Amino acid sequence: MHKIKKISIINYRAFFNSPDGNNDYVINLPEGNNLLIYGENGSGKSSLYKALNDIYSSATEDIEFINNIFTEGQSGLPEANIVLEFTNSTSYEFNRLNSTAFGQNIFINSIKGFFSYKNLIKTYLIEHQNPNLYDIFINDLLGRLIDAALIEDFKSKIIQFERYVSNFENNLLNALSAIDSEDPTKTVGQTHEVDQVREDLEGLLLNETFVVNRQITDLMQSALIIVNNYLKEYFKFDMEIKLANVDNFLTPFHNKTEHKLIKELQFVVNYNGHDRNYLPYTSFLNEARLSAFAICLYFAAIKKEEELAGSFEQKILFLDDIFIGLDSSNRLPLLEIIKREFSDFQIFITTYDRYWYETAGKILGEDWRKTEMYAGKSQIMHLSESRTENIKYFDKPVLITTDLEIFQKAKKYFHTFDYYSAGNNLRDAAEQYIRDIIPITYCYDIKDLNSALNILEKFYKDCECSDLLNVDLVASLKLFKDLIFNPASHFDLRHPLYRAEIEKGIEIVEKLYALPKITRKFLLGFKSQLVFQTDIPHSYKATYIILENIYGVIIPNQANRITDPLHEIIEYIDNGVRGAGRGKFIKLSKRPAKIQHSLNLGESPSWISDFKTTSGKSLTDLLREAEVSH
Repeated sequence: MHKIKKISIINYRAFFNSPDGNNDYVINLPEGNNLLIYGENGSGKSSLYKALNDIYSSATEDIEFINNIFTEGQSGLPEANIVLEFTNSTSYEFNRLNSTAFGQNIFINSIKGFFSYKNLIKTYLIEHQNPNLYDIFINDLLGRLIDAALIEDFKSKIIQFERYVSNFENNLLNALSAIDSEDPTKTVGQTHEVDQVREDLEGLLLNETFVVNRQITDLMQSALIIVNNYLKEYFKFDMEIKLANVDNFLTPFHNKTEHKLIKELQFVVNYNGHDRNYLPYTSFLNEARLSAFAICLYFAAIKKEEELAGSFEQKILFLDDIFIGLDSSNRLPLLEIIKREFSDFQIFITTYDRYWYETAGKILGEDWRKTEMYAGKSQIMHLSESRTENIKYFDKPVLITTDLEIFQKAKKYFHTFDYYSAGNNLRDAAEQYIRDIIPITYCYDIKDLNSALNILEKFYKDCECSDLLNVDLVASLKLFKDLIFNPASHFDLRHPLYRAEIEKGIEIVEKLYALPKITRKFLLGFKSQLVFQTDIPHSYKATYIILENIYGVIIPNQANRITDPLHEIIEYIDNGVRGAGRGKFIKLSKRPAKIQHSLNLGESPSWISDFKTTSGKSLTDLLREAEVSH
């Protein structure tokens, strides 16, 4: 079973990509993950829904490619397209010229369920006590279902049947003017009475009506078995929904002026073991229950399609804001249906409800990816009627995916005017980057950003690289951590978050990210020995003990360093005379000057190259080995 692993949208519908914004709208689903999407109204959720629906539809029909309207007249923008990459390493593109998805089995031989809140709005607007639900349920919910015998969807079949009924008189005239097969020298109208031909055609029409009605009955009853099971098992409703007009959904009607097809669908409800067909419809199915019923019926149609059509290369279900109008008691069972009944589908769910987004994310599990969409601002140069250029501002979607780096999230939140989330993510970005550039052994003592800054200073000091740590940067981080990076400040009226302050915070974190990521490599351990030996001007040998670990410090694009440990001299042999150390601790880098002075050398030795380990290696040798292994 193939699934989508990457979605890329450029300058399509609401999505606007600037000249350097090729990756503004990329959603990665590396394992064909399901996706939960939060988005406020106007954030582009429906454009994402339509983008996927359009590229799938382009596999079988001619679909108009809709460029973002603000791209008109703009130069340097990336070419508009929709690209889907699948787990089988194939990719397909839909653009203004063509669709490489056209005719491809991965799209054609698939179950495609695109269900939007617009399909449910009609259920909210019902005012009659016993409404005719034909258009809502047959056309919108079950019209897509495949008739296994005829390989034709019901909606198209019924449209053809309706056209046949409305053209009845033309069909009659055509029949009368046709050549009579029994007497080829005459027409049917010349050999038969008109009323007889009309009666024959009406008989055929009634027979066809019975066949179609029977098919709808079979379809509806098989779907209702699934629906009632969902309502009982997941919603715990003590009710059963049944058809009220079995085999009587379509009725040809004609008078002297017209022929038309009357379409009707009504239900009765067995509630607590009693048929309630005599009660007003709305007394047993309120808005929420009717919506739940409609969604369950759509789910049932998907399951029936799966049953009738057999094997598939792909199964996708996109549910756009369908939880609208439902309370938690009706939302939670739907999530359970999705988890248990559609576990082999790749599912996309959008919602405008932030609390529900967080709740659903916990229920659905960690294998679901999460993405947030916001209405951000963009600008273009616009040529006015007076031929003068001015800046034109407009809304565009901002996509924040879970795999987006934290600092990038902060900047995207900033562009959506969500300064609360921008501040929180700036704090997290600063703390996370500090964790990334220091050894894990230092991270154990990090409790918050303040402690992280202190430990960062300590690490650079331990590496003897304090000169690389910008003093002003650390001071700015400490100054702004309470105003911007501290989440509590967002609820403190003494510290309002202004746009300029967030911009300053972004600038500070950018400088933090510019810090070199130094790496500390162990070279020589505590209480190791180093030896210095020379024959000039006479024989001299000294043995030292190291009182601190020695590290090599790897610095990108700079000369690497070696830490300077405390040490003491154990013993020395000066021209054959042995002497003991005096127990005085000094930095190793200070020893060469003392040697130079004691032996009256022309120049001092190098502590990193002339002092050797017991194996004969210098600290420079050890540093080179560390550089190679880095």
